[in-house]
Amino acid sequence: MSPTTRFSAFLPLLIDTLMYGVYSALFFQSLQVLYTRRTSNHKIHLGCIITLFVLSTIHITIAYTWASITDTADLAIYELFTLRNLPVLYAPGDPSIVRRLGFLIKLRWVLANTLADGFLIFRCYEIWGRNWRAVAVPLLSYACTIIGALLGLFPLSDRSERAALVLASATTFFTNTSASLLAAGRIWWMSRQVAMSLGKRKAQSKYMDLTAIILESGLMYPAILIITMVFLLVPAAPTVAVLPCIAVAYHLVGIAPTTIIVRVGLGVSTDEVENTVTLGRVR
Repeated sequence: MSPTTRFSAFLPLLIDTLMYGVYSALFFQSLQVLYTRRTSNHKIHLGCIITLFVLSTIHITIAYTWASITDTADLAIYELFTLRNLPVLYAPGDPSIVRRLGFLIKLRWVLANTLADGFLIFRCYEIWGRNWRAVAVPLLSYACTIIGALLGLFPLSDRSERAALVLASATTFFTNTSASLLAAGRIWWMSRQVAMSLGKRKAQSKYMDLTAIILESGLMYPAILIITMVFLLVPAAPTVAVLPCIAVAYHLVGIAPTTIIVRVGLGVSTDEVENTVTLGRVR
């Protein structure tokens, strides 16, 4: 194997490791923020970020375990979601534990997406004044995501497996995008109320920044899904171009909600916006 080919083969695992390093730094920062600046949903946020980080830790552990027992680990662990047939992922002489590791990777992906999407919907629900009607569409998409993801765990025919994966990926993208845009739209509207009460120059810059934070945090994961799907749908795109995107997505599913939680813990939250609006009206 030439140096270039060897580097390309191990690039997904390298990116996976780097993303886990970034996630680790963010995770420990989020713990510090949550313990020093406790919010009303402190326990929910703490449980969410710890569970997501544990799932990413399990993933990176499986990745290196796979790498230590089979020669295909540098690529195969990232090909589980490339719509390829599962048999091509495993060499004939690989031990049976390799297939079990493949199942665990899929299960971890299902659990991480279920928790992350649920958090985004809950956050949107809070921003909209705990109005369930505001999150009805994301909730419906969320249910479809869970169904598609669970179906993907079962041994299905090639066509059924592809359909389940497409359903789970598409609805995950839609859930994240719709919940983030609903939250951002609500914050934008509230920031206008603050601007009317306290003056445009004082309020708008701060709360427009908050809107950007919500958009950037909530849309990071669907953004990488878009890039991945583009590579998958372009016939000429080599598989090696898709795999680094999947490696990033494995951890970005936890990084996006953790970033939001850090911002909330730092006081950049919509609760503060709403209180400011109320205070401005009273005055």
